[in-house]
Amino acid sequence: MRKPSPRNPLQKKSRVFIKQKRTEHELYVLCTHHVVTVVLPAADGRVLRIRKGTTPERDHRDIYRVLAIPDEVMKPVKTWSAS
Repeated sequence: MRKPSPRNPLQKKSRVFIKQKRTEHELYVLCTHHVVTVVLPAADGRVLRIRKGTTPERDHRDIYRVLAIPDEVMKPVKTWSAS
């Protein structure tokens, strides 16, 4: 059963504010899930770069589960280049 909407406009505004703050917090949590690049020089002078997402923390995994996004948000990308 759906709750009736509050009659007091301040209550309604506070619910919207709390929901907005919650969303801001979730966005902040997601921005802390990083992608790193490991740079490995080879003996022949080329450079191997491996770009990979870090291991998500529990908060990240919770948000990804709600959004139906896999924990591994990106597969490792390997690129070779001249030095």
